[in-house]
Amino acid sequence: MRNNDVNDETKMRSLKLLEETANELKKPNMTEQRLARTEQELQMCRYAITNILKVLNDMPAIKAQIDQLDYRTLGIMGAVQNGMDQPRFDDMVEQEAKKSREASFWELSNKDDEDKKLVVANLVDESSTIIFTTECAEEPDQGVFRSKMDVASDEFKDYKDSFIGKQVDDKVDITIRGKVHTATILGVRNKGQ
Repeated sequence: MRNNDVNDETKMRSLKLLEETANELKKPNMTEQRLARTEQELQMCRYAITNILKVLNDMPAIKAQIDQLDYRTLGIMGAVQNGMDQPRFDDMVEQEAKKSREASFWELSNKDDEDKKLVVANLVDESSTIIFTTECAEEPDQGVFRSKMDVASDEFKDYKDSFIGKQVDDKVDITIRGKVHTATILGVRNKGQ
């Protein structure tokens, strides 16, 4: 069999398949059935995507809980290694967990600085990235442990003016979810040359 014969045969099969498909589509029931099935499939896709988005929205909270468990575990291990007696055990666990959490934050923050070529700065300006913590007098457990934000980001637009011109260790009052928080600047980073 020659190459041309194979191509001709393939073309004939393709044409026949197209003709059969066109005839099927001309039938009123087939088109309506396919449209109905496609609509059902789209609804299932929308439902799946909605559920996936819900899970993705919950991921930061889930990760925070897992991280907290990791830090508490490290705290327990540190307390056990130091031979703590029971009355001081809980305090020691919290202290060890806080130290581990803080060390982890700074390690990741420094890596991020290196990747983005950020350098330590003294004064917050429009292009700075700041590292801060917050305390909430109304609800002490609602403070922000550590956060690192670009001053120019949309997430930070409500707080931007409060931080511009400030330095490390300066305190700024901001409102988060309707509660007044006192933010303390822990670090300022700017783009390196």
